[in-house]
Amino acid sequence: MEQEVFIKKLGKRITKIREEKQLSQSDLARLMKLPRQNINRLETGTVNPKAHTVYELARVMKVGVGELMGV
Repeated sequence: MEQEVFIKKLGKRITKIREEKQLSQSDLARLMKLPRQNINRLETGTVNPKAHTVYELARVMKVGVGELMGV
C-alpha cells in the first residue's frame, strides 16, 4: 500500500514540475523518446518507474532526482 501511495505522489510531482516547465505530455514524451501514453501512465501513477526513468525525467526537466521524488 505504501508503494502505491508513493507512486501516485511521484506522478503528481512529475505533473507539477512538467507544468511549471510549461511542457505538455507530448513535449516531455518527445524529450524522453517515449510514447505520450507512457508519460500519462507515469503521471497517473499506474506504473512503477524504473530508476533510470526517474533519472532521465529529472535530467530532461532540469531538476534534481531528490526534488522529483520529493526528498
